[in-house]
Amino acid sequence: MPIDDPAGADHTARTELFRPPGVLLNEMRLWGRRLPARIGLATALTAFGLPIAAIPAQAASNPLTLTVHVGYQDVVTAGSWMPVTIDARNTGAGVDGTLEVQESLNAQPGVSGFTIYEEPISLASGASKRVRLYLVENTTGATITARITQQGRVAVSQDSASGATTSALIGVLSDQSAALDDFAAVHPGGIAARVVHLHADDIADSSIPLRAFDILVVDDFATDSLTAGQRAAIADYVAAGGDLLVGTGAAWRKTLAGLPPAILPLQVTGTAVIDTTAAGGAAVEIATGTITSGLAWLSDSGKPLILERPFGAGVVTMSTFDWNQQPLAVASASRTILRQVMSRAFFGQGSTAQNGPNVMMGPAPMGFGAQQSIASKSSALTQVLGNLPGLDLPSLQLTGALVLIYVLLVGPVNYLVLGAMRRRALAWVTVPLIALLAAGGAYGAGIFTKGRSVQTNQIAIIHVQPGSDHAYQETYTGIIPPSRGDYQANPGGERLLISPITTNNGYAYAGSVRVNVASNQVTLSGMTAFALGGFATEGVTAAPKLTAHVAVVNGQLKGTIENRSSSTFTDAVLIAGDSFQTIGALKPGASASLSLAPKAGTSLAQPLYMRIYNQSGIYQGGYGPGGPTMTAADRDLDP
Repeated sequence: MPIDDPAGADHTARTELFRPPGVLLNEMRLWGRRLPARIGLATALTAFGLPIAAIPAQAASNPLTLTVHVGYQDVVTAGSWMPVTIDARNTGAGVDGTLEVQESLNAQPGVSGFTIYEEPISLASGASKRVRLYLVENTTGATITARITQQGRVAVSQDSASGATTSALIGVLSDQSAALDDFAAVHPGGIAARVVHLHADDIADSSIPLRAFDILVVDDFATDSLTAGQRAAIADYVAAGGDLLVGTGAAWRKTLAGLPPAILPLQVTGTAVIDTTAAGGAAVEIATGTITSGLAWLSDSGKPLILERPFGAGVVTMSTFDWNQQPLAVASASRTILRQVMSRAFFGQGSTAQNGPNVMMGPAPMGFGAQQSIASKSSALTQVLGNLPGLDLPSLQLTGALVLIYVLLVGPVNYLVLGAMRRRALAWVTVPLIALLAAGGAYGAGIFTKGRSVQTNQIAIIHVQPGSDHAYQETYTGIIPPSRGDYQANPGGERLLISPITTNNGYAYAGSVRVNVASNQVTLSGMTAFALGGFATEGVTAAPKLTAHVAVVNGQLKGTIENRSSSTFTDAVLIAGDSFQTIGALKPGASASLSLAPKAGTSLAQPLYMRIYNQSGIYQGGYGPGGPTMTAADRDLDP
């Protein structure tokens, strides 16, 4: 009978029927001898089981709790900066630690290659705090993990709630909870857009996160409740290529109070009531005023209903009615109007495809669904960022000193020392030894003077738009260390969004990248000697002042361009379609003549940048456009 069988009693009864009494007695004695062992074994198992059972109870009693949401209403667009909203609550003793947010695969935050965004957090007993960070979610099926660490130990960790992804995102800022939901019911060109309703705190103080929206709508909302930074971000969003839809009507004062008048196509002064076919012939109150720089593409009875105005690289569309106003809100014709608004935003000539500033070599319409993260764009610059320039030779004085020391050691010193020892025959040993020591010394001097330098290459691209004092800037920093280890960098600027760059292998930097959101400090951990690593930043900066006066004369662009900023522009190029003109350097206050015949390009032609940067271009190790107008003196001008 198995001694450890839990059904031992039943087996004992059967033994009495089929076995001799002696056998039963022996088995009972064996049971008696093993009873203390079984009690000890049960005690040990209980002791080992207690910590295992205590783990869920301890987790349930953790005074720190986190709730994590990614995107806008848990909707994410790939390649865009998405908000990560963390609600932290502490019911225990006060906590001072670090909040970390990281993208992970299969909830494994230790996987390398994913950036860790962190900032200090302090939670008093009974306190709650909401923190919002931004990151780019490029990997399908990835999880966002937030955790609070104290002295390197994880105090609490929580994965994000499951969400949805979309290729077209429309953000609506309105006091009406169902405003413009009909955008999701129309599908021009097969586009299925997601509509998310925003609160005031969903509008960032920078235009960079707003570029996630293909259309940003403001209707029946008190815009003067927004901060100055949020208002500037909306204007910068449009200037950088965004599509802004503004509703007015009876609520025009409320909606327009905080929007910059310079971006609006209509200066509203009052309202009027008209019977419009857009509402089935019903009376609708519309805003009236003076058209500034707008163009009405929908009118009724001579009254503009929808106007459009280009601003920078973007477009502001204004409806003179309130989309939430009855009966227009329920009119079947309103969906037809919304379809036209979406078509013009995504496909029309007025559309600039708000992601246009992300295009290398300047803004250009990219069309729907062409969003690229800054990490993806860095792959086109890896040859430049990973360039290792030839180091200057050691100084002549150092070289002369090394040679002099070597000659003295090999000659007089060696001769005199061996002579004093009466062992000049040892010169066969001392001379090679001195030569080895001299070679090692020269190598060490080279390492000490030149071999410990961290090589950095940086490319900054500023996209200037007409009429805007702000410019979108993307900066790529490549770092090549001389030895293995951790390296820190502090990029300048405010409200930067930081991401790792792509390496020469076509993948993001494989080490661990930490970004301190509060200080903009970047830590590159585990870098390999002479291997490319680095990061890219996006931000908004003051736009340099460039003024151009250009007119079309006999099919050619003729005019002048003047640099009214304090910076020197090198390698300036004028591009018109598939033709270009190299201008060279523009010092502060300098001007240059422009004369260029635009021509349309073809998909079969050589890429324009390869013709601009021919042979001496950046891909071949040069510094700027080729051609007779570019000189070494131009390239070396100081700003």
